[in-house]
Amino acid sequence: MYVLCSLCNEQTEVKLSRNTKMPICGACGGEPTISSFMIVSMKSNSDWWETKKGQAFSFKCEHCDETTPATASDDHVVCSVCNNDYSKMSAIMIRTVKGILQKQAADAPPQPDA
Repeated sequence: MYVLCSLCNEQTEVKLSRNTKMPICGACGGEPTISSFMIVSMKSNSDWWETKKGQAFSFKCEHCDETTPATASDDHVVCSVCNNDYSKMSAIMIRTVKGILQKQAADAPPQPDA
């Protein structure tokens, strides 16, 4: 469901978290304020954030409580939903995951310009 997020003030897709049953903004990863009617409507329409089971380098984020694939950002490995870093991850794990994610990005075919 597309709404105006009350946190980041962007018109964005909002879906429910399977873990918390609360709405999650697709742009900022926060929990925007929406009416209880919209939440009930989203539940009845099965409007959930889908997480792919068995996807490599998926970690549970302690901030948004979602299990999603990690992304590399500067010196950190961050959640792909809320962009917060995985603070409980060991330094060797961060280096390993970051190295593999950067190699995957380098090996990926170039995206065409739109």
